[in-house]
Amino acid sequence: MFKRFYSSTPITVIKGDHNALSSKLSQQLNTLISKKNLPLSVQLVENKTDAIIESLKETKTGLKLTSLNYNQSIAINKALNLNGNLSFFESKGLSSDKFKNLDFKILKDTYQTEYSQLEHELVAADGERLTELLKVSNKKNFESLHNFIFNYVKTTKPDFQKDTKITVVHKANIMKKGDGLLKNTFSDIAAKKYPELESSSNAIIVDNCSMQLVCKPEQFEYMVTTALYGNILNNIGAALVGSDKIVNAVTFNSDDLALKDITIHEPAVNHNTLISENQDYNPYILVKNVSDILIKAGHKEQGEQLSQSLKSLFESGKLTKDLGGELSSEEFIQLL
Repeated sequence: MFKRFYSSTPITVIKGDHNALSSKLSQQLNTLISKKNLPLSVQLVENKTDAIIESLKETKTGLKLTSLNYNQSIAINKALNLNGNLSFFESKGLSSDKFKNLDFKILKDTYQTEYSQLEHELVAADGERLTELLKVSNKKNFESLHNFIFNYVKTTKPDFQKDTKITVVHKANIMKKGDGLLKNTFSDIAAKKYPELESSSNAIIVDNCSMQLVCKPEQFEYMVTTALYGNILNNIGAALVGSDKIVNAVTFNSDDLALKDITIHEPAVNHNTLISENQDYNPYILVKNVSDILIKAGHKEQGEQLSQSLKSLFESGKLTKDLGGELSSEEFIQLL
């Protein structure tokens, strides 16, 4: 059972689709809360969309242990107006690192554009089939996302006027209306609301961005894009920093600039199907997300201490076997 604390912060724990892994991570979360005496009170919910939504409305904070299928995630995000997802990519000194000293973020839309789920099929009398997918782009949504990323840069980077790189990733050369709206809204927001960052902002086509990210990733720092392009770039980014098991993300409403309303802390990429039943799995994402949740809830000192302990383990080379070390995931948790 999870340990409960008086005046503790309630969180919604979402198991996700990988039953074996989520059970192990659930146990490790219990160990972490007990060992560190963390002021968290857990509501573990089943993978039922309505139950997850109602719990999140109550707790305001979600912790997703493993990824949910896209249809369910999109339904939850739509119901709660969680239109933004921010992923964090940072080199950890792994032997599998493709590059050293990387540190970049990707902000993507979560349920519009390619993930609008507005498609239909027409069948002619002779059996000929025609399918159509509507890629819905909303200017207000783009304005909110762009405003968030510019504000995020200003509030989290003290020297933001020095060598900052903010990039909108698009396909406006082909989708001139839809992705043109994404690109042009970005330029307008930069010029009108953040003139001090206008010279730091640029636009790049997703094809070229993918190649540039692989060849010269240090040229990117903050990226904003659509759901599909974001998923592509997230997977590339995970490979660059050495593993998808060390990339966490947070989903939120981008009008919530301080991230104090509903947030879901989760893995950045969905590779559940690649994890075997008995495979051990580094709990970095779990621990980092718990750290972020503590800071959000006002327990800044405990959150930062947990994050520093996590960083120290990586710097000392004390890693789990799946990341080239010798530890089991349980041993890793005990060392925090």
